[in-house]
Amino acid sequence: MQCSVRLTALAVASLASVHASDAALVVSAASRETSVLSGGAVVDTYINSLATGSFNGDANDVGADYSSIATQGSNLLSSRMTFVGGCTVIQSSAGARSARSLATVTFQATLGEAIRWSVNLNSLELGESNVGAVSARLVDTVTGTVVFNYARTFVAQGTATLLAGRNYRLEISSTATTLPAGDAESTYNVGVFVIPAPGAMALLGLAGIAGRRRR
Repeated sequence: MQCSVRLTALAVASLASVHASDAALVVSAASRETSVLSGGAVVDTYINSLATGSFNGDANDVGADYSSIATQGSNLLSSRMTFVGGCTVIQSSAGARSARSLATVTFQATLGEAIRWSVNLNSLELGESNVGAVSARLVDTVTGTVVFNYARTFVAQGTATLLAGRNYRLEISSTATTLPAGDAESTYNVGVFVIPAPGAMALLGLAGIAGRRRR
């Protein structure tokens, strides 16, 4: 039993060391925003420029014959970045109304970093000249190499390796605009996740085995 306890302690300590030395996503600049506009003027807005942590923005403008809403729930961590949100504008009479949900994050991989990403976009509009638009793009800011770039209604996922010390920029844009009566909508669900290093996964397994032996 004492051997199992020592084995578990060793695995946990080693795992902490691996995490400390693992590559991470380090954000240098971020801008996250939700806004609704009427006639080109901002009516309600929420803006967050913190480089880490969560943001929950809910901007809205509601009247007797219209409703404009922009939302975003996002979180910036060293191991993952997640974004869920979108815009909806509905009106029964003519008027220039719009909503936007935006995020731009510049970050760096401290070491060569393997990531997994997922993108789920959707947009629609009803009524002539009404537009729902959405896009998500990850690009190497030095070379211009595009890791992924999607727009309109699209579902995709994949993996990539980020170069050590290189800056990358993630851009997410969701807008909805109406001029005549009708509605427009766009939504997004985007995630970038660090793939754990093989050493960390092996130590997690070791800790699990030691725990079972202890029981």
